[in-house]
Amino acid sequence: MVSSLDKRPAMHITPSHRKLQFGEFSADLQTGELCRSGGAKPFLLAEQLLQVLQMLLKQPGEMVCRDDLIRTLWPGGGLGDFDHGLNKAVNKLRDVLGDSAESPKFIETVARRGYRFIAHVTAGTASPLVAISTGDTLQKGAQIRSLAVLPFDNLSGEPAQDYFADGITEALITELGRISALRVISRQSIVQYKGTKKTVPQIADELNIDAIVEGSVLRAGHRVRVTVQLIQASPERHVWADSYDRDTRDVLSIHSEIARTVANEVRVSLTPQEQARLTEVRAVHPAANEIYWRGRYFLGRRTKQDTNEALVDFQQAIDLDPTFAAAYASLSEAYLNAALYDLPHWQELSAKAHAASLKALALDDSLSMAHYTLAAQRARLWDWAGAEKGYRRAIELNPSNASAHVWYADLLTILGRVPEGESEIRRAQELDPLSLEVYGAATLPLYYGRRYNQLIEHCEGWVKRNANLEWNYHHGLGAAYVQMGKHQEAIAELREALKCSTMYEHTATELANALAVAGSREEAWRLVNGLENLPWRIFGSALVHTALGEKDEAFSSLQRAIELRAPFVILLKVDPRFDSLRQDPRFADLLCRMNFPR
Repeated sequence: MVSSLDKRPAMHITPSHRKLQFGEFSADLQTGELCRSGGAKPFLLAEQLLQVLQMLLKQPGEMVCRDDLIRTLWPGGGLGDFDHGLNKAVNKLRDVLGDSAESPKFIETVARRGYRFIAHVTAGTASPLVAISTGDTLQKGAQIRSLAVLPFDNLSGEPAQDYFADGITEALITELGRISALRVISRQSIVQYKGTKKTVPQIADELNIDAIVEGSVLRAGHRVRVTVQLIQASPERHVWADSYDRDTRDVLSIHSEIARTVANEVRVSLTPQEQARLTEVRAVHPAANEIYWRGRYFLGRRTKQDTNEALVDFQQAIDLDPTFAAAYASLSEAYLNAALYDLPHWQELSAKAHAASLKALALDDSLSMAHYTLAAQRARLWDWAGAEKGYRRAIELNPSNASAHVWYADLLTILGRVPEGESEIRRAQELDPLSLEVYGAATLPLYYGRRYNQLIEHCEGWVKRNANLEWNYHHGLGAAYVQMGKHQEAIAELREALKCSTMYEHTATELANALAVAGSREEAWRLVNGLENLPWRIFGSALVHTALGEKDEAFSSLQRAIELRAPFVILLKVDPRFDSLRQDPRFADLLCRMNFPR
């Protein structure tokens, strides 16, 4: 393609040409601000995009070689290593300009050689713009007290390196989450914005936040460049942008440095403890850290296979660096997740999780993750006071840790403190508004708080959020209908749930309970006796005996279920299915055996 601009003498830009105009845009090459005609707000270009635009605008109508662009963007790097990174940078610049490679208005590709700026460029009058600064920006708009870190772009060109960009993203979320004056959205919600074309105001509205942090990661050999910017949503304006070039051995210092800068830019107050934690960078074996980030990448997917992959990665990271506290904490979290897919071995997996949490805290007592995973073990051991202390400490260390709020909410519900549990769930929803895990956790206080109509409304959201969660919907409705006396509706829903349940024993015992309540004794017992897992079978027997009014047998089964630490016996204090037993003195004795106070 030959541009009409090729026929005009090229305009060579001098340092005095600070502000240039092309098409509907004007660009200030000093401040990096890009403005569209019509009074739109200025847009601050990320450093790499600004460098590309500057080089193209300095020689409009002339081809700029790919090699020259690469040398400018990544001085000292191998050309081949950064070739794909240049493609991504040019494509992002085109997105900003509303341009395309197929029908270019501004940036034309010269195949295998470089790029040419084909729009007519004129020199404008340099306006007295001031550099972006926190004071000027935040005095004009609302204060930033909540933000989301969007998934950083992987510019390496290798999908296998996604875990590296995700690792930096998650590490930054964790560091910012330590700041009590900020509300930081959790990873499970922000991962849905990977590669998004949504605008900053759209994202901010969906997440109910004041600002976003976005960036990119380019890794080549032993070097890594992280580009990051902070954007306020309303009014939309860039607050700060910077880039960090590091050896991969020093990559762990980046997220702490960015977190400190963001805190300074949004002018939040840090406690002395927070200041200390943000300045402390613990040495970690570089290879161990990469394997750890890969493990976090797999664990974030939440499937059984990915959880098993994560377990292997965390153990390898520990083998390389036995002092890697975060790897032990993540290993504990992975074991807890694995127990959900392997209920027959949940006690063994929980014991491994317990040991990993203790080791993590012995190495670093400031890890929020290690405190809440240890608290979960204490809850399973019915150490209620110890569990509550652990959850509170986890939240103190990272107030934006949505998982800690969720698990603490579960504990409060187990203890019968349902309103407090709901308060924690609401906080988790503020931190992780798009998470299915948090959405599911919100069903607990509704069911055990006996608010069945609200539970039904909530369950209808399951399939709207994810069609694969049909069993959650049917199971939740069935459980609510049992307590509402709608026996046939309950049975019908639970039969549907059993067809697609990912927790067969859970749904089977609930269906057996519904059948027994409705008087279908034989079918209820057939279902319970067909369960291979002994703890589940004993717990199911307790449900059926209770529903049939056989109190002596029900208490006998519950005693055995407690001995086996059967799943869901932990909720005995608040379980509505055992309400008919509560006035019997033997029920209080059962609760005492589980360390509940009288």
